[in-house]
Parts: sequence; structure tokens; C-alpha cells
Amino acid sequence: MTLTIDTRFFLTHFLADSEELRRRTKERLIQLKKVGGIVPTIVLHEVYNFVCQHVGKDVAEMRVKSILGEEFRIVELNTSIAINSARLKCSNIY
Repeated sequence: MTLTIDTRFFLTHFLADSEELRRRTKERLIQLKKVGGIVPTIVLHEVYNFVCQHVGKDVAEMRVKSILGEEFRIVELNTSIAINSARLKCSNIY
């Protein structure tokens, strides 16, 4: 099963309010790279938009570039990916 990485995960990682949370999301990122996690293009939009509004454009650029620099496959959102992502959110996998 390919795992979809959603906006909430990246925002939790980037805006972690504790070292423990940052450590856990970092470990999860490593696992997601190993299994070939995918990032829908809409996630790039949502992360950029949220970070830009709350922290600023420069930080938004940096965060999106960091996502693009990872070993994730960036894909167009489709029905299968949308449902898979919703299932992950529902299961509280993070």
C-alpha cells in the first residue's frame, strides 16, 4: 500500500511545539520515505498557503522546497489518493 502524506502531517512537522513531537514526525518521515510515500499536489498548495498566511512567504517557500527535496513522489490528486488520504486521517496514523 502506498501511503499518502497529507497537509496536516507536514504542518504538524513544521510547526511542532515540542521536541518530542518533532522527533516523532521526523521518524515518521524516514519511514514514509522507505515505503515510497506520495504527496498530492494539493498538499503543496495547502502547506504553502497556510505557512505564508501565518509565518510569511519566505518560510512558505522554504517549507515547500523542503518537501520537494525529499524522496517523495509528487502526484496529481485523484479519487483513489483522496480516499486513501481520508482513510489515513480517519485512522489517526500519525
